[in-house]
Amino acid sequence: MDFRFSPEEERFREEVRQFLDTEVTDEMIEEVERGTEIGIGPHCWELMRRMGKRRWLAPAFPEEYGGMGATRWQQFVLSDEMTYHRAYPLHLCGVGIVGPTLLQYGSEEQKQKYMPPIARGEIEFALGYTEPEAGSDLANLQVKAEKKGDFYVVNGQKVFNTGCHFSQYVWLAARTDPSASKHKGISLLIVDMKTPGITCAPAMGYGR
Repeated sequence: MDFRFSPEEERFREEVRQFLDTEVTDEMIEEVERGTEIGIGPHCWELMRRMGKRRWLAPAFPEEYGGMGATRWQQFVLSDEMTYHRAYPLHLCGVGIVGPTLLQYGSEEQKQKYMPPIARGEIEFALGYTEPEAGSDLANLQVKAEKKGDFYVVNGQKVFNTGCHFSQYVWLAARTDPSASKHKGISLLIVDMKTPGITCAPAMGYGR
């Protein structure tokens, strides 16, 4: 069995490497290494947008939604080179969770509205799963979303919302059917972080 990259994959690796050699700066690396404190800073956002212009930020997205329809090997090359260059990793909530879920289950309107901006590096999502009494036992979540006409009214508290201090949206798990068993009646909502009533407070811990 031959585990070597194909000539096309090697050329792609060299293209990515040359790009990152030029674009990754000391200031950006400092932002990455202080990520537990400040999240995505301006230098990281700039790199994300430049990668987005090349369709490299969300490479697995189909081309019509801003990606490149990358193969598994192309995705590996990008991730490997990003790690080597100490650049911001591609483990973004928008790229890794929101986009793939919308692609599988979302409406065309949702795909068109959110996936291209994700792929261009214009927006990011906080992960709104964990609650004070619901972490690993996600079925125990208590945050409720009640339908009011064309909107949902959400009430409750989340904790450890990764990236909420720099994200534009939160990928929120909420209970929409309180009469269902605890393993059912849960929906995923996209909530604008600027929505009235949302407050965000830091949860500091021992980091690097």
